[in-house]
Parts: sequence; structure tokens; C-alpha cells
Amino acid sequence: MLLPNRHANTSDYRYGFQGQEMDNEIKGEGNSVNFNARMYDPRIARWKSRDRYEAKYTDISPYSFSLNSPLVFNDQSGDTVKIKVTKRKVGTTKINLFSSSEIKKSKGKLKQKTITVPVYEVQITNESGSSATFYFTREAFRGSVKKPKEDPIDVTFDPLDSGETFLGKIRSRWSGTENVLEVTPLSGKRTDGYLSFKGLGSSREKLIRKYVQFHLKGASDGCLLCVGSGQFESKEKGVKLITKDLAANSGNSMKNFMAKIKLFQAEDLKVNKSDVITVNFEMLESEDESNENQANNQSTYTISLDKLLPTFEKMDFSITKEEIKKIEKYIKSLNTTENNQNPDSK
Repeated sequence: MLLPNRHANTSDYRYGFQGQEMDNEIKGEGNSVNFNARMYDPRIARWKSRDRYEAKYTDISPYSFSLNSPLVFNDQSGDTVKIKVTKRKVGTTKINLFSSSEIKKSKGKLKQKTITVPVYEVQITNESGSSATFYFTREAFRGSVKKPKEDPIDVTFDPLDSGETFLGKIRSRWSGTENVLEVTPLSGKRTDGYLSFKGLGSSREKLIRKYVQFHLKGASDGCLLCVGSGQFESKEKGVKLITKDLAANSGNSMKNFMAKIKLFQAEDLKVNKSDVITVNFEMLESEDESNENQANNQSTYTISLDKLLPTFEKMDFSITKEEIKKIEKYIKSLNTTENNQNPDSK
């Protein structure tokens, strides 16, 4: 926004905020900026019309500019490079339960373990019409360094709602350059985190999660691991993989993934579109599915006490009424499904 009587300008130069052309005839000098797709009012940092793609981003205001982070994103037209993380299983692969640093610190005491997890389809598109397909793991498990023989812990990242949208931020990690894509809250502040689910089934819980990333295969604390064409342990029947952008290994496939994102950004910027990246997640497990899975993982111990008494009477020991009450209380505590009684359970 230009301050009245406190700026200098020339009518020969028509461009203003983010290099876009100003339309001074509508609201006065510097108060209306033409971004091609729609007009922007810098006085209130809002668009003057609704986002034509608002149906795709129901959790974002159709009037917000640069997702309310104009210092972070260059939103030239309100369009985006979109990454869709689907729940479409295409096969399985193995992931590590311990990180390389954990193995190194143990000085040979800790041995690497792996676990087989599903592989899911991830799609990249932009407003210029380009598209690419890659494959990532979503379900994640971690072993305990102190108790490596125990069952691994489910640390899968899953959004609160199917179709939930986050920002994607290109970052550098492990001495690499722009080699990971981080899932960032819509606020643009990575330290804010996002309320989401951790784990699936009976281990599922809601908590604030941070720094979930797309990166190469290894161990995962909820991150999505890139799978190369030669790293599938099995493939889903009837599924035909799109392999034109894949390398045989995870590292090179991840490089291709990051290169595609940057290429799609460049394509959009070339035609005055946006370099914003959004990441949209389909839920792996809905609340109803989670409740059903938890119920299925629990055994049903319903049994009436009068069926136990004849058994006790045949035994060669006496049992007091107080002990019977304790048994009855214990049995009731084991009942998990009232409507699914099983008289034969013991």
C-alpha cells in the first residue's frame, strides 16, 4: 500500500507489488493490483474476488493472499503446484526401524531391523497442466533403542480430515541441497505444527506433529519415504505403476521428485502463475474405521457366572462367596462387547 503524499512515482512505470501491474483507475494510485487471475487490494491484503479453486482448498479462505504469508510465498495468481497424497495402495516395501545415527551411536550393539509396509501413490500437478506420479510409504514404525526386542511403535502420520491441505516447503537436510519437501502448517510457521493423528488402529492418538517430510528411504518418525522402481517387495494385483520418473533406488527417485516440483514451479511462474506448493492428504483411516479396528483388536470375554459355577463345584477345592464376587468383577472387566456374547469363551 502506498502512503498518501509520502511516496514518489512516475506514470511511466506501471508496476507495483510483486512486480504486478497497478490499475490506478479503480481505487486510486497503488490501491488495486492486477494479478491476471483476479485483482488484489494491498490496503487490506485481500483479493477482491473469490478463488476459482476454492472447492479444492476448503480450509483456506478464498480471499486470503499468499496463504497469509506474503513474505514467504510469491502468489502471482492464486494458483499452486499441488501434491496429492492418496490412500491408493500399489504394493509393499521394507523400511528401517532404526536410523543410521542410532546404529552408529550404539557402536555395534544395535542391529538394524526392517518391517514391511504399504506403498502409496503420490501425484504432482500444476496450473500449466503438467503432472507426475511417484510412490511413497505412509505407514511408519520405530524400534526402541533401549528395548530393541520389543514390538515397534506405530508413528504413522495421518491428517484429522480427508482432503486436509498443508503447505509444502522445500528444505535441505543431511548436507544435501533442497533435497526434502516438508509439510508445513498453513500459517507458514513450521514450529506451529499441526494437530493430527499419530498411529493407526488401537494405537491412534491426536497430538501436535511437526516437521513431517518427504525424503529418501531409511527410518521414519512419520515421514513419507520415496520408493524406487526396484524397491517394491510386492505389487498390488491389477495395478500398473507409472515409472517414467522413477529411478531404481530411493535416492535418485527422490531427486527426480524434487526436480519435478521445481520444474512445475518454473512452468507456472513463466506464465504468471504461482510458486506456492500445497500438499493434500487423503486419510488412511477414518474415525469410524479406527473405532472398528480397535474393536476388532480387542477380544470378547463375555460369559455368565452361572456357567462357571458347575465347573467350580467339580474342582477339589473350596471357593468362598467373596472369591466368587472377585471372579465376577474380573470377568465383567474383560467384557468388551455386550451384544456379541460368546458362551464358549474361557
